[in-house]
Amino acid sequence: RYLRTSLQSALAFRAYGYVSEGVRPRAIQIGGTWLLRGYPLFSFDNPVSGTKAWVANAEWRVPLTNFVTIGFPFGAIRFPQIQGALFNDFGQAWYDGGYAPRVLGSAGLGFRTAIIPGLVFRLDVGSRYSPNPEARGVAGTSSGFYRGRFVDFFFGYNY
Repeated sequence: RYLRTSLQSALAFRAYGYVSEGVRPRAIQIGGTWLLRGYPLFSFDNPVSGTKAWVANAEWRVPLTNFVTIGFPFGAIRFPQIQGALFNDFGQAWYDGGYAPRVLGSAGLGFRTAIIPGLVFRLDVGSRYSPNPEARGVAGTSSGFYRGRFVDFFFGYNY
């Protein structure tokens, strides 16, 4: 869902839910740059995998540059727009019978540019955190905030 804040900026929201049940339920990983930024995608020592999960993302996207052109005697080179974003992600994953209130989050600043129409290159810098005290001590969090920052590179599409 998008909510325009001006002619060139917007708030972008996304929600994702997952449930797998039955004899052989399939687990999902909510870490990585697609869902919960700042958490590793494939790791068994963190709480970003489970047969039930939810993730919510919010971004405020604003233009930083509009088509920068550099002129040379032999012609001009035109660079695409660079967009900035403030983001906040929340998510939780758990297995049947192992529910614990471990809501994890990440917040930060992102930069993106279109490589070709429909595909973007994104650089995100931020911090991991947990809004609830029960999740402190979970791998990746310490006293509510992760010590240090994360940097994610991403090539794909904007949600």
